[in-house]
Amino acid sequence: MKKIALYEARGPLNQLMDCLSGENGDLWLGSLTKWLRSPNSWDGYPVWKTITLSGGRDLKRYRTLLKLNNYGDEIVDDFLGKLPAVQEAPQEVDLVELSARELGLRGPHILYVDICNRGVVRGLELCLIEQVLKLALVLSARDVPREETPHGLQRLVAAMEPLVLRDAFLSRDLQHMVSLWPNGKGVRVGLEALGTSGPEDVSSARSMCPDYHRFIFVKPRID
Repeated sequence: MKKIALYEARGPLNQLMDCLSGENGDLWLGSLTKWLRSPNSWDGYPVWKTITLSGGRDLKRYRTLLKLNNYGDEIVDDFLGKLPAVQEAPQEVDLVELSARELGLRGPHILYVDICNRGVVRGLELCLIEQVLKLALVLSARDVPREETPHGLQRLVAAMEPLVLRDAFLSRDLQHMVSLWPNGKGVRVGLEALGTSGPEDVSSARSMCPDYHRFIFVKPRID
């Protein structure tokens, strides 16, 4: 680490002041205070898993995974159509796993979009669908044990932009949350509809989550 000149910090400081004086100022102040009081605060949340994206070479394995979860060809094709079209070099991605409570949100009914936004405010990034599928492959290969909680089977919810998939029965696009359920024999990939692809549905009752669910975010690497 090294000292920096004041002019180097002026931009981030001005941005921070704008955030503190904005409509979510109380959220920013609470997060900033907690961060400053925590040991090794610059490191943020600890890494839970590191996955390696294979630059499109896992496409067949993703298809097999989804087929094993009893998804039809149309849904699988729609799923995989969200992946990058161009194969890229292998890339490591750090993931964190935490509850809404650890993000400072409490209650039995918390909006999924609020949980995602709170993670971003705390310096995390939303997952991409390829990262979620790769995580499912990793967890399946390691035979993660079935974990029961007082609320039932442990559920890992991907914090990401809602996945828009075509519903053949309703003949319209629906937004979905993506969840992973380790069951001792692999990992089930679950889809839960939030509503139509319009913005009004992100605040619907279908997009509510309890604070004990675990959420997966990406932890950006600082070079």
